[in-house]
Amino acid sequence: MKSQYKKFSWCFGRGKRNSRASGGRCYANLQSFEHFRRLIFSLLAVATLTLSPCAVFSASAELTVLTDRATSDFAKAAAAFEGQTRVKVKIVEKPFPELLALLRQRQGKGATGDSTKTPTVNAQDPGAGAGITTGTGAETGADVIITKDLANLHTLKMTNLLVPMQSNEQVKAVPQGLRDVDLSWVGLTYRVRTAVYSTETNRVDPQQLSTYARLGDPEWQGRLCLRTGSSSYNEALVADLLLSYGETATEAIVAGWVKNSATNTFFTGDNAILDAIVRGVCDVGIVNSYYLGIRLNQTPGVPLAIAFLDQDNSSGLGVHSNGTGGGIAAGSPNQKLAQAFLETLLQPEMLRTFADAHFEYPAIANVPPTTLIASWGALTLSPNSWTEIAQRLSGARSLIQRLGFF
Repeated sequence: MKSQYKKFSWCFGRGKRNSRASGGRCYANLQSFEHFRRLIFSLLAVATLTLSPCAVFSASAELTVLTDRATSDFAKAAAAFEGQTRVKVKIVEKPFPELLALLRQRQGKGATGDSTKTPTVNAQDPGAGAGITTGTGAETGADVIITKDLANLHTLKMTNLLVPMQSNEQVKAVPQGLRDVDLSWVGLTYRVRTAVYSTETNRVDPQQLSTYARLGDPEWQGRLCLRTGSSSYNEALVADLLLSYGETATEAIVAGWVKNSATNTFFTGDNAILDAIVRGVCDVGIVNSYYLGIRLNQTPGVPLAIAFLDQDNSSGLGVHSNGTGGGIAAGSPNQKLAQAFLETLLQPEMLRTFADAHFEYPAIANVPPTTLIASWGALTLSPNSWTEIAQRLSGARSLIQRLGFF
């Protein structure tokens, strides 16, 4: 290498560069240099491709995503990811308790497992999209885990079922409150749990719907519909209130809600609350925002509207959020691919599609939500992070039990 370099230097040096005798040798050496240069650039190109998240891998490679969200929600991202990498994406959809049990079982065995069955291509489901196959999950280890509740994300981290992602600008675009402090998981979408009310004449003055605390005031007695406090959605809401208001004030707020309930028993679902408001059973309910989005999309003109609570900027508070997040499965042999898939989901176009599928907000601020949700106006989220909220869930459950909110 050193002698070749001297020859290349000599050809471009002073002295004999114009000599006819040296011309042939220079030409031959320049040809060797050109071959050398091409070799170096080829090696650099291969190295760059190998390190890129969009690198092309073996066509036999496969990435398994374990999730409690609908398989069809991943159609666009999975198709794009396969097109960029030639890696098949298998979506395994399970309720979170089953998902967690499967992961813990595999964790106990200390292995990612071998595939003993051929996964079924979901070709009959047009919503599944290109690049998605489905499986039972019993025969394969997970590479990516995506779940739709902050409590689930916290459980996955605390049971060592996730490993931290690599930090980069794309991941850091997600607000700090919606991602784990050490990036064991990152938020993808969020919804808010707030007041939904009847828009029929003389039933509700929206100006009265200002704070979570005010819903416990006597003016709402017999007018409030509530889902059971044992719902994970309400447990997270109460945990958020504990952080913002403190234990004494939060207990008074929730006790006021229970006293103001329009029914003797609590509802088991948010859709039932929306139905009750429309029927006149109650005037206001506390629900997740996407339930209203879905209802308005399915039944335009239904007399319901949303009110974002705790929006007084001087209070330093904000409306409670929860949502979907994902991380890299511990023990995955494809951790770089797993990160690349999560980064694909965080791309603006993919994230917008993923959020729109469930009428949620994209976790990244400069990615707009669907037009319907955007029409509700701007909002301020609670300053409490999902991690902080999850850490107060035990206290929230205790408070809910004391008040009989279940």
